[in-house]
Amino acid sequence: MKISTHFQKFFFGVVCTQIKQKATYPLRYQHPLTGDWYLIDMAKISDDGVYQLLKLVNPNYPKLNNLLPASTKVLTTKHMTEHIQWIERWLSENGITLPYISEEWDRLLKENGIEKDK
Repeated sequence: MKISTHFQKFFFGVVCTQIKQKATYPLRYQHPLTGDWYLIDMAKISDDGVYQLLKLVNPNYPKLNNLLPASTKVLTTKHMTEHIQWIERWLSENGITLPYISEEWDRLLKENGIEKDK
């Protein structure tokens, strides 16, 4: 199943935007094949370039002909969800939790009568 327009709007409008806002220091990235470490300064990447970079650094992102990253327009919901989960893990490894994740945890705790740590 191809991803919905709402899902694309969420990815580009929320995920990518919040990454640019929260990544105030270079992010560590280890290349999966070489093991080399890189620092990626999101402040130096254009707003439109963020999603392109994310497609390149995610080793599990679907590729066309095993080479070029596929367009988000042709991804399935499953692939897009896996991509977003990979981004969330990578950011977490760099000490960043995106606001939409924190807000969702806060909502779930509140709905279940659990007080948030202060």
